[in-house]
Amino acid sequence: MRGFEERWAVATLGSFAPERAEPATGLLAPRPGEVDYLAALEAMMAGSNRLARFGLRLALWLVALSPLWAQRRLKTIAGLEGWQRTELLHRLLEHPVYLVRELCLLLKVVTCMALLQPGPVRERTDYDTSEETALPRVPVAELPAANTDQEVA
Repeated sequence: MRGFEERWAVATLGSFAPERAEPATGLLAPRPGEVDYLAALEAMMAGSNRLARFGLRLALWLVALSPLWAQRRLKTIAGLEGWQRTELLHRLLEHPVYLVRELCLLLKVVTCMALLQPGPVRERTDYDTSEETALPRVPVAELPAANTDQEVA
């Protein structure tokens, strides 16, 4: 990625879960500098085929340039204030055009992968529960079989 794309990526991905100096327990809000969004995006692109890499880059460009076409502002997403980026991302996730919603959602998935990397973030969200507090797991063999004798109307 080029330098400007990296700036777009950090600005965009960091706006899905804005940083807070003192995040509360249970919130998916990292401390400043705690999450490496760029590394997560680069890892996802490196592990993807050419079409998936194209989709990730297209999503980044679409969202990065969205202030131009969605707000009629001569700025990229990196030029907006943090709260403005977050508000814009929420609007894009509810956009009437399916492609816009899904490409924005793709970047949100990258953000989730980045957020689950640092141990302190995972601890604050109780993502990794202990065996004592986790729900019991039912082996697949013990699950009831689906009734396949009924016709579907």
